[in-house]
Amino acid sequence: MGFSISWLGFRGYGIKEAAALFGREIGDPSEIFEAPVNAYASEKNWAIIILDPCSFPNPPQQYLAAISQEREIVIAHVEEHVMFARAELWRDGRNIWKVWHSGDKTVRDLHVTGDLPASFEAR
Repeated sequence: MGFSISWLGFRGYGIKEAAALFGREIGDPSEIFEAPVNAYASEKNWAIIILDPCSFPNPPQQYLAAISQEREIVIAHVEEHVMFARAELWRDGRNIWKVWHSGDKTVRDLHVTGDLPASFEAR
């Protein structure tokens, strides 16, 4: 089997505002992420939303363009059962870069688009 999870990191955005984008309110803190949508405020000025299972309203590109207006969002998806992973950066309604891997095709399956961070090539 395997897990399916997505997380969205909103830079410089309050956790209550980020959770509201998903129709959620912030309740008591918990270390257990068992709900379909969880929210976490990092100490580095990020609001993080965790979706379990991996899901976005369709079509996802239109949805991500809409929620990234006037903000920066880093998104990660992992679908372990099909060996798929994707990370992307959205800013001001535009997809800046995307990296994805489909391990069910081949171990070396790696695709990139956009203006990747300089640190990507350094590794």
